Amino acid sequence: MSKKLPTSGLEGASRLLDLAPYLLTHQGIEISELAREFAVPEKQILADLNTLWMCGLPGYTPLELIDISFDSGYVTIRNAETLQDPRSLDKNESLALLLGLSYLHEQLSAESAELANEITSLILKVRTSLATVSPQQMDVVSVISPSIRALIEEAIANRTSLIFNYHSKSKDSLDNREVSPVELYVENGSEYLIAFCHTANDYRNFKLARISEISSSARQSSSHSAVTVDPARISAQIELLDFSRNVVERFPLATPTGNRIMDLDTFNVEWLVREVLSFSGEIRLLSPIEGRRLAKERAARALAQYSDTKGAGIPLL
Repeated sequence: MSKKLPTSGLEGASRLLDLAPYLLTHQGIEISELAREFAVPEKQILADLNTLWMCGLPGYTPLELIDISFDSGYVTIRNAETLQDPRSLDKNESLALLLGLSYLHEQLSAESAELANEITSLILKVRTSLATVSPQQMDVVSVISPSIRALIEEAIANRTSLIFNYHSKSKDSLDNREVSPVELYVENGSEYLIAFCHTANDYRNFKLARISEISSSARQSSSHSAVTVDPARISAQIELLDFSRNVVERFPLATPTGNRIMDLDTFNVEWLVREVLSFSGEIRLLSPIEGRRLAKERAARALAQYSDTKGAGIPLL
């Protein structure tokens, strides 16, 4: 007699409800791959398939029961249209999704307004689905270490400098900064530090949630010019090489018969370079020159990862 695999009734029922719609859209999937997808042993998947085989509509004849075939090691399913829709998320899944979406929204830069709006719409839908929790009662905020805030406040009071690592979302890198802090402020539920950055030799805004490994510096804060935390606007020009749906949705002013050259304004060359590369050759960066150089270098490094790729590239010149 085969040993029964340990699993809770709720977990097993949830997996069965997930299996049917998944199989309907993945006909012929291999049993081993199906087990990996649901993170269970193959024996458990086989047990689930045998259980699902006995499910169906009242009458329980071969005409009403779900028809599953998996003797060959590949799974096909028929007569399961009543279970074709994925089940609704439970409370724990909805909360986990809400946390993830909120974190992604917090990491977006000002240039990603369109994506931020889409994520905000999804957040509202998830909040609405949590009927037992009032949407006004839910919010996701980054937890700032009290020691980080205390060191910043102490440096402001004593007019000393700070050294810390800062995660730049536009460059997706961890940079070491030495700054003379000016003040703390809160905007849209997030804490920021205005400071004179000695690395950039200008005033910058730093989000406290992205600061790590902070320590005091021996450098004394000194007077600097007036605070100008808004970065300079950078003018850029791109050429549309393709009018795919992705390009048209991102640049709604472009039309197949319209001008292929478009002028853009941005505050960050790093963001511009990553945006160009994300189109995989559908657009060409014409200016600024520094952005073209960075885009070309990064495209070359990416292509170098493919041993069989020689001479191919994204048309940046």
